[in-house]
Amino acid sequence: MQTKTLLTLFTAFILSACVGKSIQVEAAKITLLNNEPSNCKFLGEVYGTQGNIVTGLFTTDEELIAGARNDIRNNALALGANALLITRTNPNRTERLDFYSFYGKAYQCL
Repeated sequence: MQTKTLLTLFTAFILSACVGKSIQVEAAKITLLNNEPSNCKFLGEVYGTQGNIVTGLFTTDEELIAGARNDIRNNALALGANALLITRTNPNRTERLDFYSFYGKAYQCL
């Protein structure tokens, strides 16, 4: 009986972890930049990721990318940013690890 309960909980965890990270309402308003801005204050580097050795195997590419994008925007918002420049992406799909990452710079622009 206890094994069945643990299996049910584990299955629920795996299924819930396959959904991309959600975005905060204010983070969705952050402007994505194409180039380094000239009249903005640099707030810091930010990182966003979705997936890991367990959940990445059960998550679609679209969910990995969307979750990582939402995560980096949420992290930029935490610094007070209203603009974000994505500087690098890191898709990693191997037999052992499935995740997607974005790296960027957070800015406060007037």
